[in-house]
Amino acid sequence: MLRVGSVNGRECPVIICDNCSKPIEDMHDGLYEWQADSETGDPISGEIFLVHRQCCFSLKKSHDEGIVWYVGELVTFLCLLAQLTGG
Repeated sequence: MLRVGSVNGRECPVIICDNCSKPIEDMHDGLYEWQADSETGDPISGEIFLVHRQCCFSLKKSHDEGIVWYVGELVTFLCLLAQLTGG
């Protein structure tokens, strides 16, 4: 999830792990995940989960069985987001 937090005395966006609720301080240690329909591969809700690499598997286990999970590198997600919004 994205939150506003204080970093070095400045208010700025902070990425919080959707599993452990701690900040993801190194983008290379983060992943983004989403659920998809196991038959069609289409996103189910479109919700994106931002997680630490080590939190990935426990997050998957906490949700319904039979759902396909897709995962990508957080650094890729951030680049795509910037690119798609004109950055």
